[in-house]
Amino acid sequence: VPIRFEGRLLATLHLGNRRHEEAFSEADVEVATVLAAQAAISLENARIHQRALALVEDLDQANTSLQQASETRSRLLASVSHELRTPLHSILVAAQLVRDSGLEQGGNRRVRGLGATIEGSGRHLLGLIDDFLDLSRIEVGAFELRPTPVLLGPLLREVRRDMAPLAAEKGIGLTIAEASGLLVVAD
Repeated sequence: VPIRFEGRLLATLHLGNRRHEEAFSEADVEVATVLAAQAAISLENARIHQRALALVEDLDQANTSLQQASETRSRLLASVSHELRTPLHSILVAAQLVRDSGLEQGGNRRVRGLGATIEGSGRHLLGLIDDFLDLSRIEVGAFELRPTPVLLGPLLREVRRDMAPLAAEKGIGLTIAEASGLLVVAD
């Protein structure tokens, strides 16, 4: 009796009897056919189970590779962040010296302004580096919010200073309401 699943021949069921030439009745053939159908389902289930096991193994290997890549990326982020912070601190100190030297030289507005711009941009870069580090902390579940009071006025002025050139380049007017004295709690 052929053992078929969805039209595919998987195997054959051979039955024999040494007692009689016509040893199998119609009922015997029917039982053999039912057995062959059950065997086909069992064989297909075994094939599906083997395939599922192989897929689980593939997924486990992919997951292990992803975890290793994530750990490597986190280490790289921490290393790069450290390497960026060191020279950035030197730039910030130099910017403060430029700004302060403008004050000592009779208040040269241009020197003070350049120093303030360099210092502000450097602090902004430092914040971006901290944000990258926060991303790796989030991934490992070690991120902690640190809400603190923030004056909204200086923050909005910084946004205006950074965004005004981009807005002007696009022909967009940028107006930010004065928010002196307003305080928000943020991380």
